[in-house]
Amino acid sequence: MRVRMKTQIGGYRDLQPWPAPGGTIDVPDPEGRDLIAAGYAEATEPESAAAAPADEADLTTKSHRELVALAKAAGLKANGSADALRERLAAHLQEQADADHDESDPAGDDASPAAEDGDDAAAASHDDAA
Repeated sequence: MRVRMKTQIGGYRDLQPWPAPGGTIDVPDPEGRDLIAAGYAEATEPESAAAAPADEADLTTKSHRELVALAKAAGLKANGSADALRERLAAHLQEQADADHDESDPAGDDASPAAEDGDDAAAASHDDAA
């Protein structure tokens, strides 16, 4: 994973000094996620879809650090215990699923116009009989 440094880190990595803020470096994915979660770096490219949890069950296998990174990526508060982060992320996933469902049914109702017309016809025939 390639990350862009946001702050200067002292010392060396692989016998090379850390890049200055704005500089990029290739690091293993877990290390990159940790740098991002700590606020030292930002991703230079979106993480793959495999890194994002597809559903609530995926969250149970994530470490606290991974949950923090996912919460930050989703724009959520990234503090608290792993259980609190799982709950927050699960709620976020549910909201996204609900929003996706709402977009697929913009009318938001299941009433059919034919049923309404049938009620009007029955009322009209009742008025004629009276």
